[in-house]
Amino acid sequence: MDDYTYNENPGSINALIEEKKRLSDELTSLKAEYKVIASRKNELEKMLESIGEGVIAVDLNMRVIFCNKTAVVICGCDSHGATGRPLAENFNLINATSREAAANPIEKTFQTSQIVGLEHNSVIITPAGEEKYLSATSAPIFDDSGKLNGAILVFRDISDRKKMEEELLKVSKLESLGVLAGGIAHDFNNLLTGITGNISYAKFIISEDSPAQEALNTAEEIVFKAKDLTSQFRTFSGGGAPVKKTVYVSDTIKPAVDFVLRGSKVKASYEINDELWPAEIDEGQIKQLITNLVINAMQAMPGGGNLLIGANNELIDAQNSLNIPAGKYLKISFKDEGDGIAPENISKIFDPYFSTRQSGSGLGLTASYSIARKHGGIITAESLRRQGATFNVLLPVSLKNETAREPQKFIKNHHGHKILVMDDESIVREVTANLLKHLGYQVHTVKNGSEALSSYKEAAGAGRPFDALILDLIVPGDLGGAEVVKKLKDGGAAPRAIAASGFSNEMVMSKFEKYGFCAMISKPYKIKELDELLQKIIKEN
Repeated sequence: MDDYTYNENPGSINALIEEKKRLSDELTSLKAEYKVIASRKNELEKMLESIGEGVIAVDLNMRVIFCNKTAVVICGCDSHGATGRPLAENFNLINATSREAAANPIEKTFQTSQIVGLEHNSVIITPAGEEKYLSATSAPIFDDSGKLNGAILVFRDISDRKKMEEELLKVSKLESLGVLAGGIAHDFNNLLTGITGNISYAKFIISEDSPAQEALNTAEEIVFKAKDLTSQFRTFSGGGAPVKKTVYVSDTIKPAVDFVLRGSKVKASYEINDELWPAEIDEGQIKQLITNLVINAMQAMPGGGNLLIGANNELIDAQNSLNIPAGKYLKISFKDEGDGIAPENISKIFDPYFSTRQSGSGLGLTASYSIARKHGGIITAESLRRQGATFNVLLPVSLKNETAREPQKFIKNHHGHKILVMDDESIVREVTANLLKHLGYQVHTVKNGSEALSSYKEAAGAGRPFDALILDLIVPGDLGGAEVVKKLKDGGAAPRAIAASGFSNEMVMSKFEKYGFCAMISKPYKIKELDELLQKIIKEN
């Protein structure tokens, strides 16, 4: 029967053979195509794995069909566990401000079949509770017939960029605050100069044994405390170059510490060497440094405690480990009774914005470190857990004057020495003129640089030149002190000028000699301080 069928249907056999061959060829072709597709899929996945963005593909049911390594890192999930699971299990978005759930852009892509971006200020919360700012785009996936069958989400962690933007915004705000602070300090110090000048004048014209003398001395002391407050504005005004003069820091430490601790539960005790060497410092900045360290100690002892402040002379040799030049230094130490500093944090405490306290800005110690460095010194910290912390400040000793303090006396007859006073504030001109006249000087006042140049040339032409000039640095709408000195020197004159400012133009005040000045003085100033400067520069020339 089989032989008969076989012999009777040779065409059917041939047809089966041909069909088998066709199917075999088709299978071979499909295998080749599959191999190409698999290879391309593998290449595509490798490319998606290598890019810096997170990539997640989902089907129409919002189930993950692909998730690259970057997405795993950003989302904090398991790539194998994520595949086949609902996207919402590993990709939860909230609005960083409102803390409410934020829309996933894929949902809008499914609604519109369009490319959709992520809402502003969206963050993802990882399974570990970490929050990350994202930049994301969702795009539709269509099949060959143009039918929507999924979406792909491409996203990037922009937390670092967001932090940088926030820091730039802070800097911008600080710059704006600096402009405001500088203007306030300039105007306020001019007013303080008028007050201190009139206090000094009143002390001159009443008898030395008058009960009013004590009240005037107290008023003067209060005004100069207000000057210390305005000097702190330099923190916000940019720059920060120290405007130095020789100071006995022992006179600065206790008033600065007591001022900060007033009303607190922290008690200060002092061990200050009576023979401290003088230092060349910006007194306002060093007071700020002291203030920051005392505040840090107060925060370390919220329940109160003792703060020991010590000050001694210190010799640093050339082989020191502090990276400062060998020589004579003042060592000021602040030892608290707080919990101390963790060993892992001791190297970070002077870093900007580092703080272990929730309410801390992380800038106080950084500012103090910067001030010490700008003075050629350094701050170090040492601590044991539960045994408090000690901060040591080293400041170079002044090389200009190490002699004992010998206050100069007023000389009320200066033999008619001529002084030119330039200031745009009439109250400053008038009170300075009255005080200098009381001391025997001949005084001529002008309100701007143009008038100063004219008066200087006129006096020189008449054979009665000015012995010294007191020049305000900032004169709105006209020449300031530095421009006046430059023009006079360019014209061949040799003016003996004192730079005066209600708010330090730090480049000029800190390097006054470079700009042609013989000395500088910050407003408000004591008439005794101004008189000593005038005596010095007149005597030297």
